[in-house]
Amino acid sequence: NPIKGILPHTIANFSNSLQKFLVRNCELEGSIPPEIGNFSRMISLDLSSNFFKGQLPLTFQGLPNLQGLELQNNTISGAISPNFCNLRSLTLLDLSQNKFSGQLPECLGNMSSLGKLNLSSNGLNATIPASLWYLKYLMSLDAHSNAFGGFIPQEIGNLLAATDIDLSRNKFSGNIPALVGSLKNLISFTLADNELQGSIPEIVRKMVNLESLDLSQNNLT
Repeated sequence: NPIKGILPHTIANFSNSLQKFLVRNCELEGSIPPEIGNFSRMISLDLSSNFFKGQLPLTFQGLPNLQGLELQNNTISGAISPNFCNLRSLTLLDLSQNKFSGQLPECLGNMSSLGKLNLSSNGLNATIPASLWYLKYLMSLDAHSNAFGGFIPQEIGNLLAATDIDLSRNKFSGNIPALVGSLKNLISFTLADNELQGSIPEIVRKMVNLESLDLSQNNLT
């Protein structure tokens, strides 16, 4: 049920033993209070589908045990700080449908336990950091509807656990790297609405688990 209002600074008075805090779709607004970083034992934090705005508090780095962070469907803005990379226990990170901008920090690869990463529908740009392609447990990567550019590197072939990759509606250019054929577990692969050129690698035909492949609205031959 809706709670409405803001998340007060008195949240600091909650028990430090708090491990789960879930306020999805509660019509909360305002900024996320920095006191959220006081809960060092927090495992799951879900602030999604509210009206939070402003930038992420740097105190998020005080949540070393956090495994799930869901902030999707708010209006949070600004860059994603390198301090965020200290959340090394995260297995789920969903920042989709916000107003994040700028480059992703190179240290994103420090989140070595990540299994699901959703960055879609923001204003993120530049290239995706090289470290991301070495997240060996990453099963789902969704970065559609941003302004990422540059080439898709051959290192995408390192994401051997991946079942779902969506890089559509960005500004990627160049060829589709042949090493996508290494992704034997891939079920859904979406590169639609980019600036890709060249031919579709023959090895894609050997991706036996692939059920959905969308390469539309590119310059492929």
